[in-house]
Amino acid sequence: MRNENRLFERGGDALRLVTIDDPMTNHDDLPRALQGSSPSEFRFVLSHAPELAWELSKENVDFVLAGHTHGGQICLPGGEPIVVPCSPGKALAKGLCYYRDIPFYVSRGIGVTTAPLRTFCPPEITHLTLRRGTR
Repeated sequence: MRNENRLFERGGDALRLVTIDDPMTNHDDLPRALQGSSPSEFRFVLSHAPELAWELSKENVDFVLAGHTHGGQICLPGGEPIVVPCSPGKALAKGLCYYRDIPFYVSRGIGVTTAPLRTFCPPEITHLTLRRGTR
Protein backbone atom coordinates (compact mmCIF):
# COMPACT_ATOMS: atom_id res chain seq x y z
CA MET A 1 0.00 0.00 0.00
CA ARG A 2 1.36 3.37 -1.01
CA ASN A 3 -0.65 6.54 -0.43
CA GLU A 4 -3.75 4.46 0.22
CA ASN A 5 -6.00 3.51 3.11
CA ARG A 6 -8.07 0.53 4.15
CA LEU A 7 -10.69 0.03 6.82
CA PHE A 8 -10.26 -2.96 9.14
CA GLU A 9 -13.21 -4.01 11.30
CA ARG A 10 -13.45 -6.60 14.04
CA GLY A 11 -16.14 -7.13 16.66
CA GLY A 12 -17.69 -3.70 16.21
CA ASP A 13 -14.33 -1.89 16.36
CA ALA A 14 -12.76 -0.24 13.34
CA LEU A 15 -9.34 1.05 12.41
CA ARG A 16 -8.45 2.95 9.26
CA LEU A 17 -4.89 2.14 8.16
CA VAL A 18 -3.44 5.03 6.14
CA THR A 19 -0.12 4.61 4.32
CA ILE A 20 2.10 7.43 3.09
CA ASP A 21 5.09 6.93 0.83
CA ASP A 22 8.43 8.70 1.24
CA PRO A 23 8.05 12.51 1.37
CA MET A 24 11.84 12.89 1.15
CA THR A 25 11.69 11.60 -2.45
CA ASN A 26 8.40 13.37 -3.28
CA HIS A 27 6.54 10.06 -3.57
CA ASP A 28 4.03 11.05 -0.87
CA ASP A 29 0.44 11.98 -1.70
CA LEU A 30 -1.38 12.82 1.53
CA PRO A 31 -4.73 13.81 -0.06
CA ARG A 32 -4.82 10.49 -1.94
CA ALA A 33 -3.77 8.56 1.18
CA LEU A 34 -6.62 10.08 3.21
CA GLN A 35 -9.24 9.94 0.46
CA GLY A 36 -12.47 8.37 1.74
CA SER A 37 -11.39 8.42 5.39
CA SER A 38 -13.03 10.50 8.10
CA PRO A 39 -11.74 12.18 11.28
CA SER A 40 -14.48 10.29 13.13
CA GLU A 41 -12.61 7.02 12.42
CA PHE A 42 -9.51 5.92 14.28
CA ARG A 43 -6.83 6.69 11.68
CA PHE A 44 -3.54 4.86 12.18
CA VAL A 45 -0.91 6.26 9.81
CA LEU A 46 2.12 4.37 8.53
CA SER A 47 4.43 7.02 7.13
CA HIS A 48 7.84 6.40 5.67
CA ALA A 49 9.12 9.47 7.53
CA PRO A 50 7.83 11.88 10.20
CA GLU A 51 8.37 14.69 7.70
CA LEU A 52 4.61 15.32 7.27
CA ALA A 53 3.95 16.02 10.97
CA TRP A 54 2.55 19.51 10.30
CA GLU A 55 0.20 18.32 7.55
CA LEU A 56 -0.94 15.30 9.59
CA SER A 57 -1.71 17.51 12.60
CA LYS A 58 -4.17 19.48 10.44
CA GLU A 59 -5.89 16.23 9.40
CA ASN A 60 -6.61 15.09 12.99
CA VAL A 61 -5.09 11.63 12.61
CA ASP A 62 -4.88 9.52 15.76
CA PHE A 63 -1.48 7.82 15.67
CA VAL A 64 1.56 7.85 13.38
CA LEU A 65 4.17 5.12 13.04
CA ALA A 66 7.18 6.34 11.08
CA GLY A 67 10.81 5.57 10.39
CA HIS A 68 13.43 7.02 8.04
CA THR A 69 15.44 8.85 10.72
CA HIS A 70 17.30 5.76 12.00
CA GLY A 71 17.10 7.53 15.36
CA GLY A 72 19.81 9.89 14.18
CA GLN A 73 22.07 6.86 13.58
CA ILE A 74 25.17 8.64 14.90
CA CYS A 75 24.45 9.93 18.38
CA LEU A 76 26.30 11.36 21.34
CA PRO A 77 26.62 9.26 24.50
CA GLY A 78 23.13 9.01 25.97
CA GLY A 79 21.54 8.74 22.53
CA GLU A 80 21.29 12.44 21.58
CA PRO A 81 21.24 12.56 17.75
CA ILE A 82 23.79 14.81 16.07
CA VAL A 83 21.78 15.18 12.84
CA VAL A 84 18.24 14.02 12.04
CA PRO A 85 17.28 13.81 8.35
CA CYS A 86 13.82 15.38 8.51
CA SER A 87 12.44 18.87 9.00
CA PRO A 88 10.86 18.23 12.45
CA GLY A 89 14.44 17.39 13.52
CA LYS A 90 15.25 16.04 16.97
CA ALA A 91 11.66 16.51 18.18
CA LEU A 92 10.60 13.50 16.07
CA ALA A 93 13.89 11.61 15.86
CA LYS A 94 13.01 8.40 17.67
CA GLY A 95 10.70 6.66 20.07
CA LEU A 96 7.36 7.89 21.33
CA CYS A 97 6.97 11.63 20.80
CA TYR A 98 4.13 14.04 20.24
CA TYR A 99 3.48 16.68 17.64
CA ARG A 100 0.50 18.93 18.40
CA ASP A 101 -1.11 16.23 20.56
CA ILE A 102 -0.67 13.49 17.92
CA PRO A 103 1.34 10.55 19.20
CA PHE A 104 4.15 9.49 16.87
CA TYR A 105 6.30 6.44 17.26
CA VAL A 106 9.47 6.83 15.21
CA SER A 107 11.36 3.58 14.92
CA ARG A 108 15.15 3.57 14.78
CA GLY A 109 14.91 0.56 12.48
CA ILE A 110 17.73 -1.87 11.85
CA GLY A 111 19.47 -0.33 8.84
CA VAL A 112 21.78 2.56 8.14
CA THR A 113 21.85 5.34 5.58
CA THR A 114 24.95 6.78 3.91
CA ALA A 115 27.45 6.00 6.67
CA PRO A 116 27.55 2.26 7.40
CA LEU A 117 27.75 2.69 11.18
CA ARG A 118 25.66 3.43 14.25
CA THR A 119 26.96 4.98 17.45
CA PHE A 120 25.00 5.26 20.70
CA CYS A 121 21.86 4.46 18.69
CA PRO A 122 21.14 0.73 18.77
CA PRO A 123 18.91 -0.72 16.06
CA GLU A 124 15.38 -1.73 17.00
CA ILE A 125 12.53 -3.83 15.75
CA THR A 126 9.36 -2.27 17.13
CA HIS A 127 6.50 -4.34 18.51
CA LEU A 128 3.33 -2.37 19.19
CA THR A 129 0.19 -3.77 20.78
CA LEU A 130 -3.01 -1.90 19.97
CA ARG A 131 -5.79 -1.92 22.54
CA ARG A 132 -9.17 -0.28 22.36
CA GLY A 133 -9.39 2.86 24.42
CA THR A 134 -11.56 5.90 24.66
CA ARG A 135 -11.14 9.12 22.76
